[in-house]
Amino acid sequence: MTTVGYGDVSPSSENSGGLMVTIVSQVLGTMIFAYVIGILVGIVTNLDAAKRHVQAEKSYLDDFLAEIHDISATSELLLRVRRNHHHVLTVSGVFDEQRIIDIIPPYVQTPSIIYVHRSVLPYLPFFAVIERQYMGAVALALRCLKPASYSNSQIINSTRIGARELQFIVKGSVSVLYTNRTTGRGSYGPDESYGPQTYFGDAMMLLPAETRFRLKVRITCCSRSCHSFIFSKLHFDALCEGYIPIVRAMKMQLDQAYIEKWIGF
Repeated sequence: MTTVGYGDVSPSSENSGGLMVTIVSQVLGTMIFAYVIGILVGIVTNLDAAKRHVQAEKSYLDDFLAEIHDISATSELLLRVRRNHHHVLTVSGVFDEQRIIDIIPPYVQTPSIIYVHRSVLPYLPFFAVIERQYMGAVALALRCLKPASYSNSQIINSTRIGARELQFIVKGSVSVLYTNRTTGRGSYGPDESYGPQTYFGDAMMLLPAETRFRLKVRITCCSRSCHSFIFSKLHFDALCEGYIPIVRAMKMQLDQAYIEKWIGF
C-alpha cells in the first residue's frame, strides 16, 4: 500500500483485478490516514481545557442563534447577540471564575481578581482612585461588573428602557441626546459624547432606588461597536449595606448635577 503511486510496484493494465485492488488500497489508505490525523488533532485539542470549553460555548451559541433565527430572521439581532457573547467570552473567559474565586482564601481573592481583570483595569480610572484610598475596593467592584456590547445606533438607555446603571466604556463611543421639550414635539439634540476610560450614568446611582423617574436623555452607540462594563444600582445598594466608606468615595466622584440634567419626575 505504501508503494502505490511511486512506480516501483504497479498493477498490470491487463489485470483488472489488480487495478481494482490498487484503487481500493488507495482509497482506504487515504481514509485511514485522515482518520488517524483527525484523532490525533482531537487529542491535542482536548488537552487544552480552555479551548475545549470555548468550542462548547460556540456550539451552544450556534444552537441558540438557530432558535433566534427561527423566531426572527433579522440579521442585526443575530449580529448583536454574537458580538455580545464574543465580548463576554473575551473578558470573562469560559470558566466560572466567580465560583473559583469564592472557594479560595480571602487573602488570595483580591490579587486573583485583579489578575483576572488586568486587561481592563486601565479603562477603569474611576475605581483606581477609590483603590488608592481603600485597598481592596477595586476587587469588590470588579466582581460586580458585567460586560456588555452594542452595535452602531443601538439605544443603550432611554425613557423607555430606564436602566439604573453606571457604564464604563472600554472601546467605542456613545452619544447622549437631550430631549428638547420646548418644541412640544419631544425631539432630540446632541449634547454629550463619551469614549474609552470614561463613564456615564451618575444620576442612576445617586437617585434613591424607590424614586420613580423619567429619563430625559437617549444614549446611543455612535461608533461601529461599543464595549462597556455595567455596574448596576442593585450592586451599588448592596455595597451601601456593608462598605459605607467605599460607597462614600464613589459618591464623591459622581456628579450630582446629572440628576437635574438627566432625570425628570
